[in-house]
Amino acid sequence: MLEVILIAVGVWATFNYFNTNVADIPQEVLTAMRTSSSSFGVPVALLLAIGKHESGFKQNVTGKAGEIGIMQILPSTGADLGFSVADLKELQGNTNCAAMFLSKLLTKYKGKIADVIAAYNAGKVVLSSGGLYFNLNYVLMVYSYYTFYSMRRI
Repeated sequence: MLEVILIAVGVWATFNYFNTNVADIPQEVLTAMRTSSSSFGVPVALLLAIGKHESGFKQNVTGKAGEIGIMQILPSTGADLGFSVADLKELQGNTNCAAMFLSKLLTKYKGKIADVIAAYNAGKVVLSSGGLYFNLNYVLMVYSYYTFYSMRRI
């Protein structure tokens, strides 16, 4: 049911709310995300949606809790997946780490994109715990971007 609601909200937001344009994606970001998508079997639209929401496609940003780069990955999450801080500071390393994490989440949540988005926001704890806690606003926004990018077949 949550998926149906999110699809409806995503379609509405795509056409009525967002000032989003595929041309706004920096070419190096699109190339890195396509490479990560291909390497880890994650939809490029999902990587783009998260990158758009987390950092506005900016690699040289650090979050309040120490998250790094375009996909705002915590160093501890990166380390658990075999990525160093130096890797996370590089665009391709950052998107590869996110894609690896998303691949694990897609398997765990049987491809349910809304659950995967919620789990990405919750962080690595969701891989070891049974519960899924999420920020509804985050899920709605990222799902809306996901719908937008999916419809454009990037």
